[in-house]
Amino acid sequence: MSFKDVLVALTTYPEPTPVSAVDDAIDLAAALGAKVSAIACEVKISVPGTLLGRRFLNVPAMIAGEAKKSATNAQ
Repeated sequence: MSFKDVLVALTTYPEPTPVSAVDDAIDLAAALGAKVSAIACEVKISVPGTLLGRRFLNVPAMIAGEAKKSATNAQ
């Protein structure tokens, strides 16, 4: 059985997939004579807010910062 397509799922949160892992996937696809495709998805974080979380810890700002990190890594 031969592979014609290889799909690689890239992580974006908390850290992006290392470049070396992407290179390994490309090498594997080349060895198999297959095409390689990759998918990277942005993580959406949804946390119910509370009065204490907003007032003392600024939870919405922390969530926005983490979501931005995922979006940047997905790009």
